[in-house]
Amino acid sequence: MEEQNQVLAEFKDLIVSVDTLKSDKGKNGTFENKLSLVLKNSDRLIIEERMTRMGYRYSYQWMDSSNTLIIRWDDAPHPHKVPTMPHHKHVGTNENVQPSEEMTAQKVLTFIANVIGIFVLIGFALLFI
Repeated sequence: MEEQNQVLAEFKDLIVSVDTLKSDKGKNGTFENKLSLVLKNSDRLIIEERMTRMGYRYSYQWMDSSNTLIIRWDDAPHPHKVPTMPHHKHVGTNENVQPSEEMTAQKVLTFIANVIGIFVLIGFALLFI
């Protein structure tokens, strides 16, 4: 949990609010955390991380302000065949499954910050055209 707080602090300029949806610590190092973040452009990011007896699992779902999927990175078992399984991403729809490296909250927030930053810069530049 401390590591997660450090990541959230690193991206404090991107994150408007954090809502803890679930935070359970179990026995033998197991845990389940689920957070809902509102970002500065009104997008949302749902972070789900859990350690079970079967191992570590993750899902990072980035949605726009109307809850339409932008990208979801996860490592859930999947019938789709991509070379990076179990790591993959769903782009725009659940059916559009693409390869992905293993993701962390820090990697996802860095990616989103870069994308949002580009749009902010483009929008800012358009003011002067």
